[in-house]
Amino acid sequence: MTKLELSSFPRLREMWHAQALPVSFFNNLVKLVIDDFTNMTTAIPANLLRCLNKLKILEVRNCDSLEEVLHLEELNADEHFGPLFPVLVQLELINLPKLKRFCSFIGNVIELPELLNLNIENCPNMEIFTCNSISILHRTTNKEPLEITPKENFPLADIQPLFDEKVAFPKLYKLKLSRIPKVSHLWKEISESNKVSMVLNTLVISECSKLRKLVPSLMHLEYLMTLEVSKCHRLTNLLTTSTTKSLVNLEIMKIADCKMIEEILQSHVQEEAKDCIVFRKLRYLGLDCLPSLTSFCSGFYTLEFPSLEDVVVRQCPKMKVFSRGVALYTPLLKKMKMKDAGKQPH
Repeated sequence: MTKLELSSFPRLREMWHAQALPVSFFNNLVKLVIDDFTNMTTAIPANLLRCLNKLKILEVRNCDSLEEVLHLEELNADEHFGPLFPVLVQLELINLPKLKRFCSFIGNVIELPELLNLNIENCPNMEIFTCNSISILHRTTNKEPLEITPKENFPLADIQPLFDEKVAFPKLYKLKLSRIPKVSHLWKEISESNKVSMVLNTLVISECSKLRKLVPSLMHLEYLMTLEVSKCHRLTNLLTTSTTKSLVNLEIMKIADCKMIEEILQSHVQEEAKDCIVFRKLRYLGLDCLPSLTSFCSGFYTLEFPSLEDVVVRQCPKMKVFSRGVALYTPLLKKMKMKDAGKQPH
């Protein structure tokens, strides 16, 4: 069997029981879909993990009680079992109102080495993708729960990223996140000596109402071609100059319905006079319904858009200038489409 789709089992509490099916039943599974399980709190038990080495597609949807996809607590902390899903290319978590995390574990980095597409949609309780906090997941020697508040566990709980250093997607190509309102940061901030490059091609973020930062200041996205952000009302800017300079392949940028965004490119005084920022392949720029936006960039940078053909600006009433920089280079741009704005930006 290579495909298994389980749907509408309102009383089922476990996906698999040893007395019903041998573990080997799942050895050749390539696609697994779990849909509409009302009472199940965990989708895949740890004892099935080794049998899913051929799994390429995992979709979990519409499970009202699900709190985590994988239950790994009983695994030995020192046991090395390799990547969770060594050939998984697509992971979708959709409409899971109680989901807290993808998995909880004790050990090293959780790696999905071949994952290309990750889609998380409408998971209102999710704050972190994986969790390996011993104080939260495990009990004391007398089996009593540890009485520790979240702030005592995590001094920086208010900036806990969705993806921390304990999770790795080295080949992630497309990331789509929608309606995960508890997330304030997607990745952990990184240092100058530890810059991170990603092979991400498409990044789509929508309705993440507490998101304050799109990417860390020093994250490089040189393979990114499409960037779409909408209905993220805590964002005040989108990109730092360091990240922007890495966007050498970006072709499409769409920003819409973000109430607090004041500028797309965050300016820094110490860089303004000397920096030239080039969006080498950007063809389309859409700025739609951004009531606080004053300009694309308020810094005095030289901005170059050698491939820009289409700019659409709608309902950006505070936008009076596109850029305050000393020069703006757009050789292919013939017209900027405006709607419901004051003066046309220049």
